Amino acid sequence: MESLKKQQLKLPKSPGVYFFKNKKGRILYIGKATLLRTRIAAYLKDDVDIKTKLLIENATKIDFQQTDTALEALFLEAELIKKHQPFYNIRQKDDKSNAYLVITDEQFPRIEIARPTTLIKHKIKKSYGPFRSKKELEQALKILRRIFPYHSDKNMNRPCFYHQIGLCPGPCAGAITAKDYRKNIKNLSIIFEGGKKRIVAKLKKQMQKHSKTEQYEKAAGIRDTLLALENHRDIEAGKDSFNWKVIEDVPKRLEAYDISNISGKYATGSMVVFTYGRADKTQYRKFKIRNFNDPNDPGMIKEIIARRLNNDWERPSVIFIDGGLGQLRAVTEVLKARNLKIPVVSAAKGADRKAFRVFSTNKKLKINRDLLKQAAQEAHRFAIGYHRKLRERGFLKK
Repeated sequence: MESLKKQQLKLPKSPGVYFFKNKKGRILYIGKATLLRTRIAAYLKDDVDIKTKLLIENATKIDFQQTDTALEALFLEAELIKKHQPFYNIRQKDDKSNAYLVITDEQFPRIEIARPTTLIKHKIKKSYGPFRSKKELEQALKILRRIFPYHSDKNMNRPCFYHQIGLCPGPCAGAITAKDYRKNIKNLSIIFEGGKKRIVAKLKKQMQKHSKTEQYEKAAGIRDTLLALENHRDIEAGKDSFNWKVIEDVPKRLEAYDISNISGKYATGSMVVFTYGRADKTQYRKFKIRNFNDPNDPGMIKEIIARRLNNDWERPSVIFIDGGLGQLRAVTEVLKARNLKIPVVSAAKGADRKAFRVFSTNKKLKINRDLLKQAAQEAHRFAIGYHRKLRERGFLKK
């Protein structure tokens, strides 16, 4: 016990997989952790159950393998348990509660979660597991689906729900070839096998290739995927379970808008873009208001959104308006007229710009408030900067 406690103190406070080994070096048990040092400390307390006591009595060494995130630890744990079949893992296993991750053998493979009793019903190309918690697996896939969208509906006769919200690349709608779709599935399978670093290296090469050949739209798409891979975050629970902070908290593409004018004169608008929570200044746009000479913020914001939608730019995940309910309704009218379902969020501030009351067209939508505040400040800065330039030009002409 004393030897194990000394080893535990040297463990990192980071996600990973841990191994209890006996004096012959044989692996007795494999587990995952969001914080390795904290998790192992729980095994070394006096009030543990009888199974844990037996494990600790037979263990002489603690080994570990670090991962970047708890999500990666989840998949690595399943792979290593399958490979090594440790005695204490097998002994504690309850087949009925286990879950398997399945890639089906079809022209457009689907990703599914299956119980051991239903595995026989699936036409399987590849399977992963068993995983001890179906819920953890569902949460993991929820994160990964935002990075590498995939199809999961058996019905291929109409666009599925997930395609409509951008989480399926659309084999059900004829929007993607089988070859391109399988590339996405291949990337997912590499992630399931613990190959995140391989995927990152591969995507960086592809992005550089597209940039050199001036295929900037493709390069930008890969850049977004890389940002998502590098920035998806887990909430560190400090125990052998996982809570996930899903990419709803930080949208893929948040577009924030603001208006700046003096009594309707020299009116300007701004659009700033945050990709997975990071400002992307290459995507910023500014607008000179054309249709209004009197104060009318809802009308002006309506004009800007209509003009923005006339351009073939990447579709926003969320539109954020630095204004109150009037501006939110104005944007909603523009989207409704074009039959577009994009969540709209607005923030009303007091005279001192310190109050921050958020309104949304989607009550279930959750976005990091600090990100919204940052986006509001940036949209305001960009709008007022352009407004000052126009005002200075006006004074010079007089």
